[in-house]
Amino acid sequence: MKKVTPDFKKLAIISGDGDLPLEVIRNVEESDLDYVIVCFEGVPSKINCRENVISVKFEKMHQLFEELKTRNVDSVAFCGYMNRPKMDLQLISQESRSILDPIASKFEESDEVLFFEILKAFKDKNFRLVSLYELIKNSLSDEGVSTLVKPSNTDIQDSLKADEIFKKISEV
Repeated sequence: MKKVTPDFKKLAIISGDGDLPLEVIRNVEESDLDYVIVCFEGVPSKINCRENVISVKFEKMHQLFEELKTRNVDSVAFCGYMNRPKMDLQLISQESRSILDPIASKFEESDEVLFFEILKAFKDKNFRLVSLYELIKNSLSDEGVSTLVKPSNTDIQDSLKADEIFKKISEV
């Protein structure tokens, strides 16, 4: 396996559910990278208790940013699935409100819009966003046909038509 050689000092792996966080952690460990794992309370996860896990409540988001800075984390990667949190608005600290208000304003929009707002919150706090491709390069296929059977012209035309339909549906 080719080791990852990123340009960050310490990585926070923001973990959701599923097998992807485990794969990312395995690759990061094999590459001898310095990292911590962030798990949100109430979010299912396959991550076992480890000494380098930060557990945080959504309502106390400012504590996460403070803890990441204390641990000299300069970069973050997001992996795994996370349902939209059910936050208790009464528990949101004043310090967290400025972080969470823009995110909460996107709750009624698409997952993509919401996720971009979350990414913006981390970028605004000067964290570098790390693509999973940078961390698990060997787990992703190269562009092009990756099987012995090549698509026919009809298959290609059907794919192009499906892509156009998808783009039109996505606009809605």
